[in-house]
Amino acid sequence: MNCGIYRPVSKERFDAYKAGILKLKAKVEKMGASIVFITPPYYDDHGQTKPGEFNYADTLATYSRWLVSQRANGWDVIDLNSEMTATIHARQVTHPKLTFQRDHIHPNAVGHRIMAQSLIDWFASPNTSPTEQLIRQNTLSANVLSLVKKRMNLLRLAWLTETKHKRPGIPKGLPIHKAEEQAAKLTQKINALTR
Repeated sequence: MNCGIYRPVSKERFDAYKAGILKLKAKVEKMGASIVFITPPYYDDHGQTKPGEFNYADTLATYSRWLVSQRANGWDVIDLNSEMTATIHARQVTHPKLTFQRDHIHPNAVGHRIMAQSLIDWFASPNTSPTEQLIRQNTLSANVLSLVKKRMNLLRLAWLTETKHKRPGIPKGLPIHKAEEQAAKLTQKINALTR
């Protein structure tokens, strides 16, 4: 939502966005992981934009189209933007004032459901996801799920600290190398319990 900085598309910003995504993908893959990209959500202007005027939804659609185009290069991309846009516009045909984002950005419960459905559809498709792995994940024991959550939180806090986030109330994480060492031990325990 924030990547376009609430401005019309500019070559400089768009190039920076693409470079950042490529850098992120390279770092993730260097770590031996894979990445699933999700396009930006819909921006609801509440019908306030007149034809020919700037609408931030157009900026997010441009960013989304570029991400979706990377599927041709083998990228996994969930197209949240197109799905949200189509669903909301279809409902606004009969209810023009309808919105799921009172502040233009943050969705209500129905808006979250629309977003979640795009994720569910993508992960449930045998053409786009490791279905057997997903089924297996859904049948993991409470012990394994607890370890997975612990590992995820450990690494999340480490990376948030590393990136010098400004979120209030988030505890400081370990240095990355220490978090990765502990995460590796947790992975060994998880693997031992899932064989």
